[in-house]
Amino acid sequence: MMQKIKYLTKIDLIQIAIEALYLNILEKHDGNKLNSTKKIKTNLNYLLFIKTNKIIKNTDTSLKNYLINTIIILYLIYNTINNYDLNIFINKIIKYNYTELKQQYLEKFKYIYHKNYLYYNHQAYCKSFNTNEMAMTNLYIIHKTIQHNTLLYFLNYLLL
Repeated sequence: MMQKIKYLTKIDLIQIAIEALYLNILEKHDGNKLNSTKKIKTNLNYLLFIKTNKIIKNTDTSLKNYLINTIIILYLIYNTINNYDLNIFINKIIKYNYTELKQQYLEKFKYIYHKNYLYYNHQAYCKSFNTNEMAMTNLYIIHKTIQHNTLLYFLNYLLL
């Protein structure tokens, strides 16, 4: 069972899930999906830039800057997950239970998670979490956010 964690950590985990999905789509891409994957990669780059920016991590900055950056992050995540190819891939894993795709996604999620865990911010992650549980929970959150076509489900998850 997942315990309460900070919302920035939840955003990190969602970003890891999106990146794992992106890598799976990129492996299986053809010429038609190239523009779609470029949009995902561009949004992931923007997310990384904003999150590594000192403004979002500095508690001494004004509340206005903090809120603006948080809104930008939420917009980028929502814009990234509203992607047709991402939606198809998620449906194959969750609805139709393609075990091969699920296993590939879990492997990529674990790799990215452990690479980031060892690289930065290791206090934000709980060591007691099962990475498979984290990966599937974040995939489910993305799926529900796309399914309901609203950011409210995602915001509710962040605030829990």
